[in-house]
Parts: sequence; C-alpha cells; structure tokens
Amino acid sequence: MPNVEVVFFREDEETVPMRDWLDTIPPKAQAKCLAKLERLQELGRTVTIVSHGCTKERKVPKREIDLAVERKLRFEKDREAHSE
Repeated sequence: MPNVEVVFFREDEETVPMRDWLDTIPPKAQAKCLAKLERLQELGRTVTIVSHGCTKERKVPKREIDLAVERKLRFEKDREAHSE
C-alpha cells in the first residue's frame, strides 16, 4: 500500500500551527508525536490534514474540535494556500 500524504495546515506564509506547537513540547513528546504521524502516513488511506496540536487530558475540548473543523474547511477551499 502506498504512503498517504500527511499535510500540515498553514495559517499564513509564516505560521504552521502544528510545527509551532511541536516547538513548545518536550523533545521526548515531540519524537512520540512525529512517530505517530509517520505511522499514520504509512497506514492511512486518504490525505490527512494536521491542523494543530493540543494536549489531551480526558476529552478533547470543544474549542479544539471547532478549530480543526474551521481549518479543514479553509484547507478545502484553498489547499495550496493552506499546505506546508
């Protein structure tokens, strides 16, 4: 099975929320997160858009879900402008 495309959402020319978030977490957590993204790329079946990162406690906060949905819609309207 071919690898799936994993795309980081780009807010504007200088802002990629997922990369910004990765820079704020400890190196061990970064490595774990990147390993999971690589695994997703290997096993996924469709294009995967990574809009941002968040630290999950018990339940993903509604505001994080809303932000992901809003960014997905913006990506779908203009993939080139919002792809890293």
